[in-house]
Amino acid sequence: MFAFAGLGNPGYQYQFNRHNIGFMAIDYASTKIEIAKVRLIHNAIIMNSSIDKVDILLIKPLTYMNRSGNSLSAISSSLQLKPQDFIIIYDDLYLPIGTIKIRQKGRNGGHKGMASIISSLQTEEIPRIKIGIKNENPIPADIYSDYVLSNFESEELDIVNDLLERTYQIIISIAKDGLSLSMNKYNRT
Repeated sequence: MFAFAGLGNPGYQYQFNRHNIGFMAIDYASTKIEIAKVRLIHNAIIMNSSIDKVDILLIKPLTYMNRSGNSLSAISSSLQLKPQDFIIIYDDLYLPIGTIKIRQKGRNGGHKGMASIISSLQTEEIPRIKIGIKNENPIPADIYSDYVLSNFESEELDIVNDLLERTYQIIISIAKDGLSLSMNKYNRT
């Protein structure tokens, strides 16, 4: 089983923020994949599905970004998932918009949602899909939080739609072919 967890903040005011690209990716995938069951448990929306007879979960933790680990830790315990069963989908402030990187593990890279998950699951060995949100303008460190909580610009929406489709294709690829083959295929482009 693969548990794809998109990170974001619940609430209408955050819906189109750069920081919510993980939620957007899960929402997009849920419109393309047949969902068998939707539950609200452990402060998360969990959607059950399958791809080529491989069970998958699409997860949106509702604990707010900086406490995402609380929800995923509870899900891990109750569903008996290992940290390596999760694929975390989240924004990366250091990757240019339009870029996606798949990693098997790593540090939090300054991302508080990933820091919470690493702390709660007690390992850095958590696969992830990082989606670039940085535009071409320099971002001073003192406004990082304002920037990630800003909405995408109208001229970026075509890129965002392409990112969501590519992330969906990566989800399909990981379910069908596994993480390593998907990394080889998608990290090159």
